[in-house]
Amino acid sequence: MNPTQNLSPKEIFSFGFTNAKKYFWQFLLWLVVYVVCSMIPVLNIFGVIYLLMSGYFTFIKIARGEEVTLKTFFTWPKNGFRALWSYIVYELALMAMIGIMTVPVVFLMLSGIKEHSVIMITIGGIIILLCFIAFIYYGIRMYFAIFVSLEDGSWAIASIKKSWEITKDKVWSIIWVSIVSIGVMLLGAIALGIGLLWAMPTIIIAWAYVYVILAPKNNVMANSSTVIEVQPTEIPAHTVTTESVVEDTNSNTTN
Repeated sequence: MNPTQNLSPKEIFSFGFTNAKKYFWQFLLWLVVYVVCSMIPVLNIFGVIYLLMSGYFTFIKIARGEEVTLKTFFTWPKNGFRALWSYIVYELALMAMIGIMTVPVVFLMLSGIKEHSVIMITIGGIIILLCFIAFIYYGIRMYFAIFVSLEDGSWAIASIKKSWEITKDKVWSIIWVSIVSIGVMLLGAIALGIGLLWAMPTIIIAWAYVYVILAPKNNVMANSSTVIEVQPTEIPAHTVTTESVVEDTNSNTTN
């Protein structure tokens, strides 16, 4: 399936579901190992980080239409450390945003409750709503930073800038994809929880496909090869070839 420039939920989740079926057993094994690692001390940090990066990269490759194997799900990507740093910076930025926004608002609302001020409480509620909207907006604009780092090896700031660039004018479309993702997850949960085994890979691959639609020209640097261009060497004019020597000798002999 060739991605279009429009973020069509039907196309996106159709792609996600098709590939979730194709790689279901590989994903299931990856998920089991991920869950086991999350429950074991030490491994719940290093193992989860390893599987998170290998999983992200695998899903990008699937979204790009590349064939992947079980080994791919458990292979650390070349740009894994840079992608990890981008992920950390992304999370820290969101946490800082939450702190900056919520602390003064909570103080305002508590003061309103203490003073029995409906106006202060109302203003606090409105500010919380605006902060929530801002949180969603900035979260969406920076979300694809880890994907960018995995593909082109850029560091956190550069990848966040790239994510900001490719999501321009696409925020509402991405919000709609998020709403559909929640619906798919709820349907999976309703199906006695077993449906989540289908819903999870469908959603993850769908979001990787969203990135592919937004950044169709990004090259997968981890798999790129270096081509060395060999410049032709000029032969000096005074160089005498063997053929010219033979021709001169024959000419002298004839004379």
